[in-house]
Amino acid sequence: MMSTAIPEEIAQECEDQVDIHDNSEERLTELACRLVNQANDLTDGPLLNKVMALDILSRLIEWHTKIGTELMEKGEDRSGVSWLRDAGKLQSAASLLTDVCLGPDDFTVHG
Repeated sequence: MMSTAIPEEIAQECEDQVDIHDNSEERLTELACRLVNQANDLTDGPLLNKVMALDILSRLIEWHTKIGTELMEKGEDRSGVSWLRDAGKLQSAASLLTDVCLGPDDFTVHG
């Protein structure tokens, strides 16, 4: 079986050329598309994409909840409530996604 590992020196060269602080729309969109395409190459349907989306939403919920709670603890109630409200919106998005069934193997559906 052929190894797919990237030689260490090539991997290091690639890392050296990547600016992790470049959050431009162009770079992030290209990176997201590349990563989703890599995931699509690993499965034969959209279920992995759904699982990834739910994981990403979960991380965003955690992030917004953490920031909102910290702001509330600092007495910045208005900003904190805004962040927590957005966490609720993200929870709604995750809930809607779990209502969509992608077939008999979709273990994420709440029934």
